[in-house]
Amino acid sequence: RDATGFYTTDSHRFTTSTAALTSRIDLGQAPGEHDWTLAHPVGTVRVVATATSERATFVGIAPESSVDTWLRDVAHEEVTGANFGPFHTDSTVVPGSSAPSSPAAQRFWVASVSGTGPQTLLWLSDGGAWRIVVMNADARPGVSVDVTVGAKTGALLPIGAGLAIAGLCFAVGAA
Repeated sequence: RDATGFYTTDSHRFTTSTAALTSRIDLGQAPGEHDWTLAHPVGTVRVVATATSERATFVGIAPESSVDTWLRDVAHEEVTGANFGPFHTDSTVVPGSSAPSSPAAQRFWVASVSGTGPQTLLWLSDGGAWRIVVMNADARPGVSVDVTVGAKTGALLPIGAGLAIAGLCFAVGAA
């Protein structure tokens, strides 16, 4: 946990010769579809991406279906899994022959940032299927970025307190 309250990963380098790196985020049903669905299931998500060159970087989060349609015939690499001890990712290169249009011109992003230097995207999470996209802001292939991902949620304190109270009750009952 860092000084601002985010639980974060270490910085890791991601490189692809394709136009974009993507990763799926599945947060279940969208709010309102079920009474028990949390309005913001993870809290605030933070993605910090820093290009390893002087190129401008784009980072965005959008509905999975919108990103899949946009990148339908564009070569990109999808990160499908990660292991943090030791760090290792699984990914799949999705083939394509078209060049992507400018990411900043797309209207489907729920959160996005673009520029040189470290780019920090903050997103108040919502239920549903989403994609994180990291690419060069000019949409040219050849992405190389150092990335950290984190989340800040108020849910951990109530869960921890609930578990502590339950443990205390079991201890008193056992005594």
